[in-house]
Amino acid sequence: MRPTSMLTLLFIAASVIAGVSSAVVPSKSPRWEYNFQSPQAATNPTVYFDVALVPTNTTLHAFNVVTGAVLWTFEYPNGDLGGYAAASAELVTVGTLNNLYGLSWNGTLLWAFGAPAGTRPTPLNHFRPTFGADGIYVTTGYTPLIKLSKSTGVAIWTASTSQGVAQLHATEYGSSVYVTTFVGTVGYGVSYSAATGLFKWNITVPGLLNIIVAPAVGLLFTAGGTATVGTITAYTLGGDATVEQYQLNYAGLPLVDYYIFNTTLYINTAATLAVYPTAVIQYDAATGVAQWTLPKVPFLFFVPCSKGLINYEPTQVVAYDKLGNAKWRYPAVATNDGAVSENDIVVTITSTSVIALDF
Repeated sequence: MRPTSMLTLLFIAASVIAGVSSAVVPSKSPRWEYNFQSPQAATNPTVYFDVALVPTNTTLHAFNVVTGAVLWTFEYPNGDLGGYAAASAELVTVGTLNNLYGLSWNGTLLWAFGAPAGTRPTPLNHFRPTFGADGIYVTTGYTPLIKLSKSTGVAIWTASTSQGVAQLHATEYGSSVYVTTFVGTVGYGVSYSAATGLFKWNITVPGLLNIIVAPAVGLLFTAGGTATVGTITAYTLGGDATVEQYQLNYAGLPLVDYYIFNTTLYINTAATLAVYPTAVIQYDAATGVAQWTLPKVPFLFFVPCSKGLINYEPTQVVAYDKLGNAKWRYPAVATNDGAVSENDIVVTITSTSVIALDF
């Protein structure tokens, strides 16, 4: 659709915003650490209030995020491989290569859902769950979007194949659910009816990586581009159509790593076709105005929180405050992923352990 207004900010060699110093302050001591008995390939942690859910390749672990106590574990049946977890007040779910499992809050299996037979892409995708008001949305990477009953795990609806296969996580907002889909190599940001799964509208995005729904600013964001220029586009969120509001273009390889925290947008940019070196830029999400940048930051991925952001580097984890100033570092190698609790406890995953740090 044609934009009614567009703000285009182009970063070619350096940001128009002066770079913030990335000097690192002294090391941080962990709040607690849990060591796996053997390498577990732990990834994709999530925190629900005071519970940290950490999927490994064999088992879902639930920890008290404050104390580090192991609350319970759930071993995937039949050698299934995890996974992505999500939680609500009613239950916990974990997606594996072949199923989505619904668990009670004590780790007891309630139900299992296996998607219809299909041809999986390479590499294999895990099932990814997201909770909505009255159901659970599941993407498999090889089927359209599916909505399940929370209580039984039975499919309520499956979206039409006309919009292709659903990827990454879906997001419910109002009466709609939004998700990234692909028909062949063409990517779309798609809106479906949350109640019925009927198609509402889509956005075609060249080189689409993923979409983010940001209710705090009333916008939907898409990330895409070419091999040399990344593009973040903001659209009006809601209704039966969407209107482009502004666009951010930057030189470098488009990456999937961009995040919204409340009204703040964070973008990771690759200066060349290689992932290193890179920069992190903070924007006002409502307007697209850049606020500060961290230039040449060694980067694996980052996680924003209420106090700033956590950057995961090849040899350490570094915390930055809201102004982009480095606060502390924690030496760590082989960090796989991370998450932050509502009280700003940073959960960091390595190949051998789970580490909690106070921001």
